Amino acid sequence: MGDHFWPSVYPGLVVGLLVALPARSIAKAILGLVAGFCGAAVWLLVAERVGITNDLVQLIVLLGASAGASYLALAAVRTFQAPPR
Repeated sequence: MGDHFWPSVYPGLVVGLLVALPARSIAKAILGLVAGFCGAAVWLLVAERVGITNDLVQLIVLLGASAGASYLALAAVRTFQAPPR
């Protein structure tokens, strides 16, 4: 991966932040940003291991993995912050 790791993860950071912005909380925005980064990083490691070299496919799945990780992290926070019944 080498020099291409950080430029490849930037879209994941942006997508994670955009998914988290409607939550209207700085803490949740940071959580979405971190989750988007983690989703992008995990996908890049998987793509390297599997040997996927098509850049367009990598970008599309990276954006989906970032959005999915951010959404799941925010859903987990919503679930655990729900008032008891």
